[in-house]
Amino acid sequence: MSLKSTYLEQDLVNIIASMTFNLPGYPRHFYETGYKIEFIEKEFDVTQDGKVRELKFDIVLNNYEKNHSLACECKSGGTESDQLRRYKKLKSEELVRVGGVSSGDPSLHTHDITIVFNDVNKDKISKETKGYNFKGLSVAKDSSNPTLIELKMGSFQDDDLDAYFTEPISYPAFVHEVFKVGGQTPVFKYVKLIAAELVSISVDGKEHFEISDLAPGIASSVPGLYNPARIGKQMRKDIENKIEKALIEGSSYELNEYFTWDKSLRAGKLLKIKPGCKPLHFKQFKEQADNMAERMRKGEASPATFKRNKSEAHPDQTALDLFPKSV
Repeated sequence: MSLKSTYLEQDLVNIIASMTFNLPGYPRHFYETGYKIEFIEKEFDVTQDGKVRELKFDIVLNNYEKNHSLACECKSGGTESDQLRRYKKLKSEELVRVGGVSSGDPSLHTHDITIVFNDVNKDKISKETKGYNFKGLSVAKDSSNPTLIELKMGSFQDDDLDAYFTEPISYPAFVHEVFKVGGQTPVFKYVKLIAAELVSISVDGKEHFEISDLAPGIASSVPGLYNPARIGKQMRKDIENKIEKALIEGSSYELNEYFTWDKSLRAGKLLKIKPGCKPLHFKQFKEQADNMAERMRKGEASPATFKRNKSEAHPDQTALDLFPKSV
């Protein structure tokens, strides 16, 4: 099976997520039927067969007015039998009271478990989910034609939504990234995103920054989505750890003229790209960030040419006063 004919799980999540917005050129079926992103990768515990079990869906959409949600599991390959059994036993009221889905009346809430999968795996998915009352959205990728999304397993309980999926849905070849990174995104992909956020911080007139200043813009293209109510704890931890890893690497090597990072304080300071700097410095910074990302992508060793001795360090790196006392 060629990767050219399949999407990664994060791509599948973004395809579903993007359809909840009114984006020019993109299908907006969930937007039209009143579904919004409730959360992604959010962990919650339920008691099943006398044992506490953790559940975590890739993305959950919710229509508050209709008191109905879609709990979606996105699979680039096959499913996991234990995970399917846990999903089958989940009650709609648990999804609200324990999972955190918004509802005006939890006792009357309904939900559909929806498996989102690459169309090349449809036979495998159909076999693995036989006997489960799950819905199935296939995503057929074609490098020379638009992607086709089709409901191939079951029918949605929401009749209005189901009517929108009576025919295959055409989706552009380029996936709109509502979520720019995920827990499995490699560190090198964070470097350019971090560079863009640091430039924005400088333009906004700030010189000092923390991970909390960077994470929302790095994680999502939609303001407000990166918060504990929307993003699972482990996913946020993974994202923030990778941001810090990239900051440590950058401040030690290719980008050490542009910002510092204090590991003990978990805080940084802009140098050559601080507010009021020359526009040329932004250009050079982005070029260096591109070089660093490419070096990390190739798995090459850190360049010794950028490693400074402590005596050669920028003054702000050896005497960093991130939080000066008031006079």
